[in-house]
Amino acid sequence: MAMKINHVSICVRNLDEAVARYKKILRVEKAFNFGIVEWEGVKAAGIPLGDFVLEFVEPVGTNTFSRFLEKHGEGLHHISFTVDDVESER
Repeated sequence: MAMKINHVSICVRNLDEAVARYKKILRVEKAFNFGIVEWEGVKAAGIPLGDFVLEFVEPVGTNTFSRFLEKHGEGLHHISFTVDDVESER
């Protein structure tokens, strides 16, 4: 089955600062602001890098992401994969 990375998500305290910093480090100009993702309780943005997206999430309120920041600080939160058939990959 085909499997590839869809996005790598980094949890941050300040979305705008993180996106600006990574754009400079990666020497890219393009970034997408996804706005507030209500069901996850985050502000999100992404930088496309070839076949996947480097995603940034900033918690809005108290939730899983804010607790992650409290416990671990800023950093890698998750990696999301795309597969042809989820059931066959279990």
